[in-house]
Amino acid sequence: EEIRKLIPYDIDSIYYDWQFLPVSSNVKGSRKRAVFVGAPKDIVDKYVTVMNELGLTLAALDIESMSLARTLLEKEDFSQMIVDIGLRTSNLSIFDRGGFLTLSVSVPIAGQEFTNTIAEKLKVSEEEAEKLKKTIGLKLDGSTNILPILEPKLEKIVQEIRDAIEHYKSSYFQPVKKIILAGGSAFLPKLDEYLAKQLNLEVSVGNPSKIVKWKKVLGKNIPEAIFFATVVGLA
Repeated sequence: EEIRKLIPYDIDSIYYDWQFLPVSSNVKGSRKRAVFVGAPKDIVDKYVTVMNELGLTLAALDIESMSLARTLLEKEDFSQMIVDIGLRTSNLSIFDRGGFLTLSVSVPIAGQEFTNTIAEKLKVSEEEAEKLKKTIGLKLDGSTNILPILEPKLEKIVQEIRDAIEHYKSSYFQPVKKIILAGGSAFLPKLDEYLAKQLNLEVSVGNPSKIVKWKKVLGKNIPEAIFFATVVGLA
């Protein structure tokens, strides 16, 4: 009944599952905690169809944030957040000190919107805007400064991060002390420094090579291993 109030889909239109989490002494009262995951049936059915046509058996479906956690989260005695800035959405996931996913928020602002905004404001092609985003990013030196263009978008993400952390603290009495960046825009120049200053927290780009022991799977370009963090974590 509670899930029906929270998810933006009719319960009969999704496949769902849940997992009870260990009891935490930091949770108000004696409530049990559970992670509930649901996905629209029409999307899942397409994956199943493809798997069947390839002669593969679909063993399980997992959520992206959990896959990222397996390759990016080091064991700490405090809660951590993964900020996954993809193409169309930025996903904010908070994991408690036991490594369990506790809060997840999706923000409809990400890499493609950064590129579109640069192209629109500077009157350049999308290809040129993408190049500026990747090479200049939030750096203040040089003749071109695109920070004022990107800042309104970044401020919205920053506010969502603040709200998520505040909600988490009020519910679980645990501070979030570390943010790990993932996704295609994780390498936006100076993004980690910008977020660290805005949020007064430790912010760094995720590095799967710290967690993944079989280095061959990551290849020689270790800095770019972040692009494969999800699939490696899923495997």
